[in-house]
Amino acid sequence: LVDGPPADALLAQPAALATDGRRVWWTDAESSAVRETTPEALGVRHGPAGADAAVRTLAGTGLFDFGDADGVGDAVRLQHPQGLAWVAGDSGRSGRLLVADSYNDALKWLDSATREVRTWLGGFAEPGGVCVAGGLAYVADTNAHRVAVVALDTGAVDALAIG
Repeated sequence: LVDGPPADALLAQPAALATDGRRVWWTDAESSAVRETTPEALGVRHGPAGADAAVRTLAGTGLFDFGDADGVGDAVRLQHPQGLAWVAGDSGRSGRLLVADSYNDALKWLDSATREVRTWLGGFAEPGGVCVAGGLAYVADTNAHRVAVVALDTGAVDALAIG
């Protein structure tokens, strides 16, 4: 796990992408981490790169540093996160990331500004992907063989009716 300019940064199995239009986040599944950069750092926009034009780790510390611990920054332990979604905040709130912490069978909130991670809901069976729309999170609950539908305001979990 190496941060820095994109040409110098090292990744370990990037698995999911999310953006708020200003930043790009991804899970780095093998290093049990969540990372970020800017479109400018990736050469998407023209113009001089700013000071934040680098890859930065928000949670996780390395390839063999995994577990299940809430906290801030380097104190956080995830295990093979594979899903990620940006959830815009209400007016006055900047928003946060919803992380599918796959091998911990949980959904966790990550504040990209403070690097704080808090477990929100457990009881999934290796959630492998997540997206958000209309106040709901849709979770690919891999080993439960379902798409779970979670109300963002209450945390109520249901299954997507298929067939």
